[in-house]
Amino acid sequence: MLKPSSKSVQFGYSLIELLVGVAILGILATVAVPEFKIWIHNTQIRNAAESIVNGLQLARAAAVNHNSSAIFVICPALDSSWDILIASPGANSQPCAADNAGLPGWQRIQNRSNSDGAKNVNITMTAPGTSIAAYNSFGVLLPTNPYDGTAFFTQIDVDSTILTPQESGDLRIILNAGSSRMCSPNAPPSSTSAC
Repeated sequence: MLKPSSKSVQFGYSLIELLVGVAILGILATVAVPEFKIWIHNTQIRNAAESIVNGLQLARAAAVNHNSSAIFVICPALDSSWDILIASPGANSQPCAADNAGLPGWQRIQNRSNSDGAKNVNITMTAPGTSIAAYNSFGVLLPTNPYDGTAFFTQIDVDSTILTPQESGDLRIILNAGSSRMCSPNAPPSSTSAC
């Protein structure tokens, strides 16, 4: 028969062990939180750039599928949202309204707002004053606007409105005749992601 033990064994942590654990967590949080914020903002830059590249690819495919000119419109005044529109004769040459689908002569194929996961992002096109890239029915990028002769943008820079240039993972989208490519303007020249 077993005799009950007169000593009771207690399990747990002492106050000193708890304070050491809290101090270690505090130090880790102090180091990790700024890096986490930088990572979040760089993720927003990547989301915006990938959204634009996907939109350009969709615009090119829409031009081929509809056998008509298709345009990709970025509206900086409207939180840098973008639209893909198919033009018909008599269409406005510079659509950038709150509702591009309501403009006469344009048929909206798709749109996206950059406020859906890409806040605090600055989008700059190479041709100031224009917010359009257009593809013909063969899926080839048009160099100028057939309606008024203005040059379309061929490069888009995406950067952060919050991070410093050293922290920011800026991205650049370069449009070629039939494709678009995303690269990093701050990457060393030997890097595969360099522009």
